[in-house]
Amino acid sequence: MEIGSEFYFQEKREEQTGKINWKDWERNLGFTQMTSSGRGALSLLLQEVSPRDKTVCLPAYLCDSILLPFIHNGYECYFYDIEKDLSPDLDSVRKLMNERKIGIFYHMGYFGFHTNRKLESILEELHHKDTIVVEDITHTLFSDDFHRKNNDYVIASIRKWMALPTGGLLASQLKREDKHLSPDTALAELRKEAFQFKTEFMHRVKENPSDHMPLKDLYLSLFQLGEEQLEKDDTVHGMDPFSNSLLQEENLSFLIKRRRNNFKFLSEKLGISHILQPVFTKASYQICPMFFPIYCKNFRNELRTYLSRNEIYCPIHWPIPKEIDLGGFSKTQEIYQSILSIPCDQRYEDLAMERVIEVLKDFINSHT
Repeated sequence: MEIGSEFYFQEKREEQTGKINWKDWERNLGFTQMTSSGRGALSLLLQEVSPRDKTVCLPAYLCDSILLPFIHNGYECYFYDIEKDLSPDLDSVRKLMNERKIGIFYHMGYFGFHTNRKLESILEELHHKDTIVVEDITHTLFSDDFHRKNNDYVIASIRKWMALPTGGLLASQLKREDKHLSPDTALAELRKEAFQFKTEFMHRVKENPSDHMPLKDLYLSLFQLGEEQLEKDDTVHGMDPFSNSLLQEENLSFLIKRRRNNFKFLSEKLGISHILQPVFTKASYQICPMFFPIYCKNFRNELRTYLSRNEIYCPIHWPIPKEIDLGGFSKTQEIYQSILSIPCDQRYEDLAMERVIEVLKDFINSHT
């Protein structure tokens, strides 16, 4: 059975003692508005704010869906370097602060880890200079202690964590008025259908492994079509009712616990080799990992192909945005060129993680 790729609708888990629900979690975010996507949340933010200077300072390691709304809204974009441990290069940030007028400062932690924690004193300084501080908490959404006192706003893409047709958010501890946002019904229905076909595919694989490929081609094409629609539509939409109902029913306690357990399993079993190096060797109890990221400097494409042949599908976060010249960002460039994300999400138990370890170790042994 495949590991990774798109989510699918799974049977509801049994109730757990002390179950965390979305309303409890949302309460910590402040004044929150749900959107159809993280990109939509960012576009909504840019409609609301009027920075002193129409400039933004961004991490050089990012997804182009973060960058493009700033470009489309006429912002000058400046970038700071990211260290190998995925923390900001503070010298790079300071250099920008000295050389540029910064209207918006954008920061984020990666893969569930608060790698941006050491920015705190800089954020306070920027806050006092009336720079608008925005934290992207997509990767750290379910990790504890994500709120920073010097953030003006936080944004996130919730749909990256579970089977939601649509889902993003914009939040602030400052009072803000919700706008009426109509859901993107066409997108929601398209992605709902894709999830349904993926769910049917997963059931058929269990019953008859040879009778599933047409379904796989179908749901993959629908997911791709959905992403293309998101990229083309600049309208800000709200979260659709079906996705909202799924989110309210999601057992976040289970999601967090399973991801932590899977990360711990992979970390303890894999170790460090001359071929593969985990980005993070352990996760504290406060961390809810998004993936188990590794560095594979010289063999990443070969490894990814090998994993795919074994039905383990690992995304690369991210392709290098064509808008960024990495000539002055050697550290970030190396991250882009060598990082690979191993799935460790709530769909999987120890047996699936054991298969991931076996395939990774087979690859390592073949290159020894």
